[in-house]
Amino acid sequence: MGTPRHARTLCLLPLILAACGHARPAPEIADVPTPRIAEPGSTDYELGVALETGQGVARDPARAAVHYDRACEAGHPRGCNNLGVLLQDGVGVARDPARAADRFDRACGADLADGCFNLALAFAEGAGRPADPPRARDLFSRACDGGHVDACANAALLWLHEDAGPTDPARALAYLGIACDKGDAGACHDLALLVDGGVGGPADHDRARALFARACDKGDAKACFNLGVALDHAGRPEDARAAYARACAAGVSEACPRAAAP
Repeated sequence: MGTPRHARTLCLLPLILAACGHARPAPEIADVPTPRIAEPGSTDYELGVALETGQGVARDPARAAVHYDRACEAGHPRGCNNLGVLLQDGVGVARDPARAADRFDRACGADLADGCFNLALAFAEGAGRPADPPRARDLFSRACDGGHVDACANAALLWLHEDAGPTDPARALAYLGIACDKGDAGACHDLALLVDGGVGGPADHDRARALFARACDKGDAKACFNLGVALDHAGRPEDARAAYARACAAGVSEACPRAAAP
């Protein structure tokens, strides 16, 4: 298992970068569009996104922060989250981790998964909040339940570590499974390691090999190497060499001699 993922999540307009909630095109049900009631603060939020990303206007993070702040004060959770990211990173505004965490808290309180993820990072890192692994674990779990893939992998990691409270390997497996099913190659690899080692249940080497292969196919070089090891143990040396060759080509140097072995 690796370390928690620390990239903060920024909410953007769905038609600009399709982030924050994995926005999809509306289904083609009717030719007549359904009128929408503007969410409070949405105009300032959209202006903030345009100014931060430079979409249609000159990029100006400082002005973006002003509009995000207005959106947040009007009750727009994505405005709160985005202002928090700028405050945490010191982009366009003075760096202020405590104020950033306050904004993430507001966003999370409105059930925005990105806000819960970013608040979890604040507690995990001790950035703007006292370090609190149990609180971070609960927030990562909440963000995962809300659809945030990276939060699932982080929640799994903390459900395995005693410093975050009582461990629950079965729950860690479940969160890694969610992330793996959503395309997270690293989560598939970590899940394979746990399944192969019998963590959270009986060891299942066949399932572990399948998970290593899945992660390898998604571009995880370490998974390709471990797939080779698993195939060696299963008595399939030719398939193992092919897996080692993929790992070697992806930069895992220890795989290269194994790929070239007769």
